[in-house]
Amino acid sequence: QLDANGPFSAPGDSGSIVLDKKCRIVGMVNGGAGIINRTDVTYLTPYSYLDQEIKKHFPNSSFSDVVAKMVD
Repeated sequence: QLDANGPFSAPGDSGSIVLDKKCRIVGMVNGGAGIINRTDVTYLTPYSYLDQEIKKHFPNSSFSDVVAKMVD
């Protein structure tokens, strides 16, 4: 269970995939800032951009389908 009052991310989380409530990919963590117990800022690369870039090299990829199966 997530703590809504705690930090969104921690050191070492870069590259992690962020999902919404329906387990759809929102983006990938690429950085953060702030004092973890006081302020918390996490930066994501949007999945729509990542999907576009991945499909340039792998046109038939469907990464979001793979993630959905993993969390079921």
